[in-house]
Amino acid sequence: MTAGRGFVLASSYVLALAAAFGLVGIAAAWSGQNLQLLLQSPAVIGSVAVLFVLLALSNFGLFHIQVPAAIGSRLNGGRRNGGSVCGAALLGLSSAFLIGPCVTAPLAGALLYIARTGDVATGALALFALGLGKGIPLIAMATIGGKALPRAGAWMEDVRRLFGFLFLGTATWLATPLVPERFILLPWAVLALAFGVYAGAFDRLRISRGYAVLTHSAGIVSLLWGSLLLAGFGLGASDPLTPLGPLRGRQASGVRLPSRRRISRRSAPPARFPACSAPPLPTVGRACSMSPQTGASPAARSSGQC
Repeated sequence: MTAGRGFVLASSYVLALAAAFGLVGIAAAWSGQNLQLLLQSPAVIGSVAVLFVLLALSNFGLFHIQVPAAIGSRLNGGRRNGGSVCGAALLGLSSAFLIGPCVTAPLAGALLYIARTGDVATGALALFALGLGKGIPLIAMATIGGKALPRAGAWMEDVRRLFGFLFLGTATWLATPLVPERFILLPWAVLALAFGVYAGAFDRLRISRGYAVLTHSAGIVSLLWGSLLLAGFGLGASDPLTPLGPLRGRQASGVRLPSRRRISRRSAPPARFPACSAPPLPTVGRACSMSPQTGASPAARSSGQC
């Protein structure tokens, strides 16, 4: 297949993919606030998390997701020339639903923004541009040819399983609002321990390639992190980034400050001599008021105020 033929087939595939995303953007703009409520519902969140789990199991080799043979034979009608343009376009249109989970985070953010604004043109253009951005590397590789691609080998299976762990991590992150706060760290701990075992944390290291040293180190780090997450789960933590946070809180609450009595004794020493109280001064009031005619009253004279 020539470079021009590869460019035409890849372009038809990418344009159909971007058109499917544009239709999704139009639907999101028309739905408005209803789409926000739908995307935040537990049923939709749980369904998307289950979809990521199925994709992860497929990457681990439990089953394979592929187009049925009858449809695949029709799509590959022009096999000698690398396939037909219509077949590539139909394949791109249908693969938008399979590739969509790979960009769940930016796609969900774009859908929420489009639903909030309600602008049909913005929704269509934004998601059409998202589809084009995803397909530009494919067009470049199809035009250059197989010379720019690395050789197939066992490393492809490793990359496939790595994406399986990434899918499981995405499913765990999506299902976090549905899990009780007490058990948030448990799936993260199991995932970290599983990746550490897969990366070869318990295997004997043979220093032959830098790739082996890198994977072995990543396995050890993941195993240690999984152990910390398990410890945090036992302590009642809920944040995967600070699994030992409850210990810090207990240490802060266990610090004892000096009592007020000691501080008052040091700052204000006792007086050596008792304080002397002065006798009350005689008050001059209405009882002592004298007029030049009558003088002071008898009661005032007997009390000694005058």
